[in-house]
Amino acid sequence: MIEIYFDGACEPVNPGGTASYGWVIKKNGKIILEEGKIIGSGKGMTNNVAEYTALIGALKTLRDSEIKTDMVKIYGDSNLVCNTVTKKWGWNSKKTKWVPHKDVPHLRVLLEETLDILKNYKYEIKWIPASDNHEADYLSRRVLVDAGIINSEVERCSKCLSKLVIRQGPHSKFYGCSKYPRCKFTKKIE
Repeated sequence: MIEIYFDGACEPVNPGGTASYGWVIKKNGKIILEEGKIIGSGKGMTNNVAEYTALIGALKTLRDSEIKTDMVKIYGDSNLVCNTVTKKWGWNSKKTKWVPHKDVPHLRVLLEETLDILKNYKYEIKWIPASDNHEADYLSRRVLVDAGIINSEVERCSKCLSKLVIRQGPHSKFYGCSKYPRCKFTKKIE
């Protein structure tokens, strides 16, 4: 069985920042292919564009590879992507036409490209919390750190590269991931 994990980011602002993505393809639970890449910067760049581009990139790589599979299980932490691809959000009652929210008509071309590739596969797509998507999230953020978009001097979560913030526990202060509760990483303050 093949599993795809995908994620996207848009930093330092969303929309309009620098968009990047990360994806991981696993076979029998082991990573066999992965990619992290910057898409672009400025107008038109959003986290949602990055999420769709990640999924499309992974699907195209799978399609163009010599990997054969009966079933693809797809996991992402984007409610929008997972629910539009599975036709739970934004579709007419017969699930034949997507009627996008007024803020996201630009995603139509990305949804159509995703569905066009997926018609060649039996697949399941499932939303997962970001804490379960740390490998793809890491790849999407790593390219932003390498490009200097995310300040590498800021203390970062070792699981997802989000900023660490100081939190107060019952006995002392500690660093915690800014994406809590999605990411539960903590670190002692030295």
